[in-house]
Amino acid sequence: MKVTKQTYANMNKAYNTLFDEWQNNIEDMPAEVDKQLNMSLVLLDDVLDKLKVAMEETEAAQNESSTSSSEQEGQEKPAHKGFRIFGGK
Repeated sequence: MKVTKQTYANMNKAYNTLFDEWQNNIEDMPAEVDKQLNMSLVLLDDVLDKLKVAMEETEAAQNESSTSSSEQEGQEKPAHKGFRIFGGK
């Protein structure tokens, strides 16, 4: 699963907005709605934790891929007419 920083940031922002609205209006909510929102926020928090892990894995894979490409660029090229591109004969 590829998760970008932007995806995670947007979902985290939405979670924080929902949480803040819940906290600011908790006294006006019926007990059942309060309970359901609380349970939903717990589930959303778990989802955000999993998204964060997926985002970090995506970044690590991208970094590994770019590091691997950089390492390959630094390797000697195949011989051409008896000479190596780096280092002469």
